[in-house]
Amino acid sequence: MECDVHGAEGCAECKPALRAAWTVGQLRAALTGIPDDTPLVANTVDYSGPNVADEQVIVGAGFGTINWGDGYGTEPDAVFGLQCEIPEALLRTRPDRPRRRADAP
Repeated sequence: MECDVHGAEGCAECKPALRAAWTVGQLRAALTGIPDDTPLVANTVDYSGPNVADEQVIVGAGFGTINWGDGYGTEPDAVFGLQCEIPEALLRTRPDRPRRRADAP
């Protein structure tokens, strides 16, 4: 979408989500030290309620393709994407342990 103020496509100055978009390097740094078998999820915004997020599992990743409609056809996309799906079951299970009392340390 073109910025009404600056006339630029996807203006980062006017769109805070574009300014906040992580790079692959930032994600790699955040994952440092995390065990390889740790499930990875994305909390995606539900458009019907911007304060609600759907937890989705990441099922794939890679560069997609894009067609700008300018006659050049489909070409590789420069954005690396994560493919997500809504899980069929809960990823977490409550630990089997006694309930802690409120007055316990």
